[in-house]
Amino acid sequence: MQQNVNLIVTLLTILLWISLIYLEEFKKKLSFVKQYHAVKEYQKLKSLSQILVHKNVKDLTINKASEIHHDVTILHCKIDDFDGLVNLYDGGEGMLDILQQL
Repeated sequence: MQQNVNLIVTLLTILLWISLIYLEEFKKKLSFVKQYHAVKEYQKLKSLSQILVHKNVKDLTINKASEIHHDVTILHCKIDDFDGLVNLYDGGEGMLDILQQL
């Protein structure tokens, strides 16, 4: 009888130990998957911001911000043929003045 009890206790201990190890590994895998999805989401948002903000606008914003060290405000609006408008910009007149004429 004592042997049966010892065997049952030993088996339960082994099963408990195995289940704890399994749960720890499962938590690690779950954490990895969550982190992977967060990184992918960040990459999507970063690529989306690169698409939405025109290269010339980014360059002007970065250059002006580094020269005068003031706050920079970015206005997002839809302007028809914005690329054509930016291509007409020769650098002499401020882009804000051109946009105000619209």
